[in-house]
Amino acid sequence: MTLCSTIRLRTCIVPILLALCTASVHSQSAPRIMVEPREAKVVKIGDNFEFLCKANKPIMYCSIKYTIGSLSIRENTKKDTYEYFGKNFQNGDCGVRFLGVTENLHGNISCTVGIVDNDLEGVGYTNLIVAIPPNSVELSIDKKEYKEKEEIVMSCKAYGGRPAPTVTLYLGNDTLATSKPGQDVVNHNRQADYKDNNKKVICKATHIASSKDDAKMTERNLIIQFKPQPINNLGTINKFGFFEGVEGIITLDIFSNPRPSKLSWKVDNEAPDLALYYPMNEKNVVPNDDGSYAAKFRIYKVSREDVDKTFTLIATNQFGSETYNVKISFDPTPKEEETSLGAGSIVAIIVAVLIVFVAIVLTLFARTTGRWCFAAGVPAQGDKEAGGVLQSSDTESADKVAAVGAGQHAGIRIRNYLRDKINSFKTSSKVPTSEEEAKDAEAAEQKTAPPTASDGVVYAELELRKPGDTPVIRDDGEKTEYAQIVIPAQNAAKV
Repeated sequence: MTLCSTIRLRTCIVPILLALCTASVHSQSAPRIMVEPREAKVVKIGDNFEFLCKANKPIMYCSIKYTIGSLSIRENTKKDTYEYFGKNFQNGDCGVRFLGVTENLHGNISCTVGIVDNDLEGVGYTNLIVAIPPNSVELSIDKKEYKEKEEIVMSCKAYGGRPAPTVTLYLGNDTLATSKPGQDVVNHNRQADYKDNNKKVICKATHIASSKDDAKMTERNLIIQFKPQPINNLGTINKFGFFEGVEGIITLDIFSNPRPSKLSWKVDNEAPDLALYYPMNEKNVVPNDDGSYAAKFRIYKVSREDVDKTFTLIATNQFGSETYNVKISFDPTPKEEETSLGAGSIVAIIVAVLIVFVAIVLTLFARTTGRWCFAAGVPAQGDKEAGGVLQSSDTESADKVAAVGAGQHAGIRIRNYLRDKINSFKTSSKVPTSEEEAKDAEAAEQKTAPPTASDGVVYAELELRKPGDTPVIRDDGEKTEYAQIVIPAQNAAKV
């Protein structure tokens, strides 16, 4: 074989071998790896974290990589800071349990597994977020002081938290605004109101890695400037509890910032008589704990005439003035009674009234028509189970409606009569001890019992009268109505 032929043969064999190798590799697909947890996981420092990669076939080896290192994991791996996690390699489980998360585990964590009968490796990964609390918060308010109705611009921001904390702005106990998820800053604008004066604006950041006591917070007092405010919307302020012949002091709590710079008192629109009154001026104003100022007017000796007078105060500061009209009274201070009811109480009362109203209407309807419980003692026509039919015979003429009403009353009376007799018999404590006593008891019973026919029919005399009428004792010759109760035979078949 010539040299040229040899070169040609080698040139043909190399491509063939490369093609065979490439075909062999492409015949195997990369193994599918399932990862738990799939989404990013937030874990606090010191907590355990479990990461599992699961193949659809048995695996031969397992390795874990994280930010600053890698681990070779076997089924019996158990160290101080980590251990194997999963069922076993035969089930395709490659996992690790970190015993006490540290900050250097923050970031991506991946697994690499070798599959039996497959030259390709399987890879999976997840993201671990190691929580770090914020180290500070900052409250920003654009001005130190505001005039009433002026716009206030405020902002609250947290620094150093991972993931982003929840940032909230408070005014006193009221929540103004809360940050959106994933944001560490919140902004809020509002109009200055005199009621907000001296209230605290609080910037607070809460975080998964912080307890309630460790939440970062900063605060600042809100200063609002405004003119003296009215005490009520009635126009006149009533003061009670004064006594005739002794000293009395009128006290008004004025909300103002800054404090009133001038107080002007009048009595019936005139300057007060200094022999009778002592109008305290702005120098005597006393600040209260709630931010108001106590302005006082002294009456040396309260008289009957003072009750009819109007005491007027005009309080002024640099932003305006307000007029207060006061009337005094010898009556004691009225107590405030709680007359307001909640929505639940009102609904309950309405429902109760409706239930009572419906019950009354149904009772009147049943009594008028003789239905339900008011139909007792009046067996329906053809009622087999009643054991008989209530019949009435009248020797005098009467209309149909009256006859029906009489029958109902007759049934009730007969039922009550029989019930009393049965109860009397059951509750009797005297038992005949001899034949003579038994005969005497039977004779007494026959005297009080209504007349009984030989066919077992009991007759009872009925008295038809309206409620409230005086009973009428009839002569033997007068006609009487009777109601007949048919007693079924003892051996009658029961339905």
